[in-house]
Amino acid sequence: MYALRQDDRPQEDHYVHLRGATWADYQRLLELRGDRSAPRITYLDGCVEIMSPSRSHESIKSILGRLLEAYCLENDLEFSTYGSWTLEDKEAERGAEPDECYVFGRDLDPKRPHLAIEVVWTSGGIDKLEVYRKLGVPEVWYWRRGKLTPFVLRGEQYEEVPRSVALPGSISRNWCCTSSNRPRALRFERIARRWRRSADRTTHRREQTTTASSICSSRTTASDARSARPRSRSAGPTARRRRSALRRPGRRCT
Repeated sequence: MYALRQDDRPQEDHYVHLRGATWADYQRLLELRGDRSAPRITYLDGCVEIMSPSRSHESIKSILGRLLEAYCLENDLEFSTYGSWTLEDKEAERGAEPDECYVFGRDLDPKRPHLAIEVVWTSGGIDKLEVYRKLGVPEVWYWRRGKLTPFVLRGEQYEEVPRSVALPGSISRNWCCTSSNRPRALRFERIARRWRRSADRTTHRREQTTTASSICSSRTTASDARSARPRSRSAGPTARRRRSALRRPGRRCT
């Protein structure tokens, strides 16, 4: 029983900082790491930060990502997920990998995400807002000490705003989100999924109704066309007698 409680305790992220690193050093570290999402590597003005996220860190960023995606599905908003997309700018000497990041709309070749999620679980790391500022990320959701705060890039600085600009109505300043309210997040996601399935069923029924109406309309049109065709008049008694007389040998029709 004690072992289970010990496993459930919050875990801390692990940081390693390399001072005096060049941009080439940063690039070599990215090559050595490869396509794996961890550890996450950040570069700021000659300092490289290598961070191994803890289980608690990953749990919180997953909750935030799933809530954002559920909100988009519920409100029929198009979005693309890019996870820990490596964002770089050699001239600005900045490089970062967000916990989650998103692009909204139908941008097929985005240069930067429209929104990044950053979880600060353990103190002592590089100021990610300073990194994202020069990278030009329009909005950052910054989680720290159980509070989620949206920051919007205005000019050259980030400003804390009362509500998200990219997704109005999704979160407000100091929105609480901890691993303890994960069941609430999952319930919200299930509600959004049920809503989406109901909307899909409604759309399917409408399509079926439209198809059935089209078929009935085409059948009615064909029936009306057949009814409108001119019909030959039936032969009267005089005409029948004349034809009969013509068939008899030696008789003429007068």
